[in-house]
Amino acid sequence: MALTSDTLPLSTVDDYGQTLLAQRISMVDGVAQVFLYGSQTYAVHVQLDPNAMATRGIGIDEVETAIEKGNVSLPTGTLYGKNQPSLSRPAGS
Repeated sequence: MALTSDTLPLSTVDDYGQTLLAQRISMVDGVAQVFLYGSQTYAVHVQLDPNAMATRGIGIDEVETAIEKGNVSLPTGTLYGKNQPSLSRPAGS
């Protein structure tokens, strides 16, 4: 199976494949695993000016920590079923 779109960005198509299709296919009787290839994932690219950082007394580790704190990856959504706990988006996110 292949997913393409002339109108949606690849990251949206990838998200649809991973969050909807792969999960539903994995629930079909006889399906042991579902693999997705060619994923379009998000990446952060940062260019740093060593002179400006030195002037301000900022180290690379501080930049890394700031980026990590600004990009929180938390579970969202809801699980349905009588034996499944419900999960919801954490407050403030």
